[in-house]
Amino acid sequence: MMSFFGRSYAYNIFIGLTELAVGVLVVFKRTRLIALLISLGVCLNIFIINFEFDLPMS
Repeated sequence: MMSFFGRSYAYNIFIGLTELAVGVLVVFKRTRLIALLISLGVCLNIFIINFEFDLPMS
């Protein structure tokens, strides 16, 4: 599974930029709620991928 997702350059860039944007947005009080909601979506995406491909949680 990891080699499969490693081939998708666009997916890796998208997830990385989204995590970076959440990190920047969570710093400011006005954008904290939207950042945490986006973060929930990113974390849920990663959790579902790990669960469906039966990867160990580490």
